[in-house]
Amino acid sequence: MAARRFRRSSVAGLCLLALAGLLFASTPGWGLFLPDLTPTGFQRYIENRGQDTIAAVKVYAPWCHHCQEMEDDWNIVGNLFADLSNVVIASSQRRQACEAP
Repeated sequence: MAARRFRRSSVAGLCLLALAGLLFASTPGWGLFLPDLTPTGFQRYIENRGQDTIAAVKVYAPWCHHCQEMEDDWNIVGNLFADLSNVVIASSQRRQACEAP
């Protein structure tokens, strides 16, 4: 139980550190948290945003236990960066992402 909690907080912490580092090299602005995107919708959204856009996308399968465990942490990350126009925090459902090869 403690190992799982440590793993979740470690992943969330590493994501936050990576995004924070990228943000310090970019220009802050007004933002939007996007909870779920299709592949074409995401591509179109990024193309309309410009080259200085930073995107972090969680690829998930709705039935995957690990993906479900990450849901709350991912929403926290999205809310933390919601005020920045050049940062996109999104999710993209891919059922085959969590299937064994």
